Amino acid sequence: MVFRRFVELGRVAVVNYGPDAGKLCVIVDVIDQNRALVDGPFRETREDKKQGKLVEGLGMSRQAVNFKRLVLTDLVVKGVGNGTRSGTLEAMLHDQNILERWNKTAWAKKLIAKKARAQLNDFQRLHATALRRQRAAIVRRKYKEIVAEQRK
Repeated sequence: MVFRRFVELGRVAVVNYGPDAGKLCVIVDVIDQNRALVDGPFRETREDKKQGKLVEGLGMSRQAVNFKRLVLTDLVVKGVGNGTRSGTLEAMLHDQNILERWNKTAWAKKLIAKKARAQLNDFQRLHATALRRQRAAIVRRKYKEIVAEQRK
């Protein structure tokens, strides 16, 4: 398999450490071999909240970030030049449906699920465990039926 996630202008990344952990950003300039200037002008909308999309990972300010703190995604914003301004970048993100494409990825769905699990209280966690056990019992029962039919 060939590596395809290179550091380039317009590459969408996720911050994996620090106060902005879990937030999306776009590389707008490469400062040196260790740092990049990133901007995250994503804005949440009411529609995003209604659809349960990853809203908490939005709104990162323009700053220099070490590459060790960035995880590159497969998404690239086309047309980003050196030091593209926030307003222009936001328009590009909207035109190319970057946030919608991000929310369709398994990675974003896992982050949403992880955030939802972290927000559960004790009773909700107990309820989720009971539902998981019920699902496992149903699967086990169906599996035994299938095996029994095949043996006949």
